Parts: sequence; C-alpha cells; structure tokens
Amino acid sequence: MNDLKKENNQLENSLETKDDLIYNLQQQKQDLKTEIYKKDEQLEELPKMKERLKELGAELEEKEKENKQLNTKVESLNQELENKDNAMENMKEKLTNEKERALLEQEKEYQEQLQEIRDDYNERIQGLLDKLEQK
Repeated sequence: MNDLKKENNQLENSLETKDDLIYNLQQQKQDLKTEIYKKDEQLEELPKMKERLKELGAELEEKEKENKQLNTKVESLNQELENKDNAMENMKEKLTNEKERALLEQEKEYQEQLQEIRDDYNERIQGLLDKLEQK
C-alpha cells in the first residue's frame, strides 16, 4: 500500500509537472502567435516602406539635380561678376590714362601758350630795345 501511495504521489507530481509543462507550452504558443502576428504586421508594412524609400530616393535625386543646377548658376554668376569686375578695372585704368593724357595735352597747350607769350614779350622787348638803340 505504501508503495502504491508513493507511486500515486509520484504520478500526481508527474501529472502536475505535465500540467505545468502544458501550461508553459500553451503560454509559449500564445507568445509565438503574438510574435508571428507582429512579424506579419511588419511584413505588411515592408511594401509601404519600400515605396516610401523609392519616393525619398527620387526626391533626393531631384534635390541633387536642383543643387547641381544651382551650383552651376552660382558659378556662372561668379564668373560674370568677375568679368564685370575686370571690365570695371579696365575701364578705371582707361579713364585714368585718358585723364593723364588730357592733363598732359592741356599742360602742353599751356606751355605752348606760355611760349607764345614769352616770344611775343621778347619781340616787344627787342623792338623797344631796337627803338632805344636808334635814338
């Protein structure tokens, strides 16, 4: 009888262990189902994410294209500005040269007028000196 009691206790313990195992397995099964459901949802989102990535890639390409165009335009404007600066510098130099040339011409004219006046005065003085000598 004792042996049977022991065996019965063992069987009851074994049954409890099996019940615990079954409960744990059922819990794991439920956890796995939940995990599978989450993964399925993620899989459903993948095509949407893939499409969004394509859209973002296209936008990025468009922005890069715009950026290149803007950089080209900036370079062109910088070159144009540099050309205008050079033209202004050349114009400034040309005006300075013309101004100096005009001043030299004016100085030459004044020198010529001054020489004419000197020659005129010298002729008058010579005339007066000639008159004084004749007297």
